[in-house]
Amino acid sequence: MSDSYLRLKCNKCDSPKLVMMEELVCTNCGSKDWGFLVDENNPLDVLKMQLVKGDISRNEYEKMKKELQNGK
Repeated sequence: MSDSYLRLKCNKCDSPKLVMMEELVCTNCGSKDWGFLVDENNPLDVLKMQLVKGDISRNEYEKMKKELQNGK
């Protein structure tokens, strides 16, 4: 699994199956209410979510990602 993107999920039925039409649509229930599937036990997922939300800068993200990958 690449660490360059966050997985998406439907907020209505939690299905990870979304299809891009004019906008993202859940293929399971048809909902257009979607969010990110974040594994709270995976520090890299949490870090990516902070970057997406704008809590940290790209430079901070890259620095912390390196530290995580180096086991610090």
